[in-house]
Amino acid sequence: MPHFSSKDLAYAGYNATPNSDNLIPPLENKIHINKTDEVEVIQFCNQFLKQYRVPKTKASFQKVEYFLQNSLIEEETNKEILLDWIASNWVKIT
Repeated sequence: MPHFSSKDLAYAGYNATPNSDNLIPPLENKIHINKTDEVEVIQFCNQFLKQYRVPKTKASFQKVEYFLQNSLIEEETNKEILLDWIASNWVKIT
């Protein structure tokens, strides 16, 4: 599966964290997602593509990112709720 990075993001203006694996906690260990943090958004989008049966394309990566910024869930930060909501709305919302 391709691993998408910051150059594949559709939106700009995220907070950037240092690019060191030692400083970035794995997303698997987190309950909440900071939707303004570039690294967490990238990790979340890649995790969704890996976990769900959706096309493993840049367009799908950007669709997950779009969902994260959707006004219907703008206040939600719980990772599992976000994953479920995006999966449930994958076909409904474009």
